[in-house]
Amino acid sequence: MPKIQVSFNNEEDAVMRRTDMAQIKEILRLHYEAGLSQRDIAKSVQCSLGTESNVLQRAREAGIEYPTELSAKELGSKIYPPVEKKPGEHKPEPDMEYIH
Repeated sequence: MPKIQVSFNNEEDAVMRRTDMAQIKEILRLHYEAGLSQRDIAKSVQCSLGTESNVLQRAREAGIEYPTELSAKELGSKIYPPVEKKPGEHKPEPDMEYIH
């Protein structure tokens, strides 16, 4: 399944990869409808146990259950909400004189 690399919130956070929305829907279906274990779900959708666990945790936090009538875009915005920048937060520009 394709994954999209996204930027991190701050230097302390690791780079997070988004899981494909079709894969998220399948994880939710297998969990709520089929009642499979997290390990079996991870094997079935060919993702890590951590990814599967992260998707279920994010879905619970967003109040999403299966079946869901959300479109892929709506599901994505609930599972991966936009990161709010703190006031005055910005990345420093590189020191070009030092680099060259």
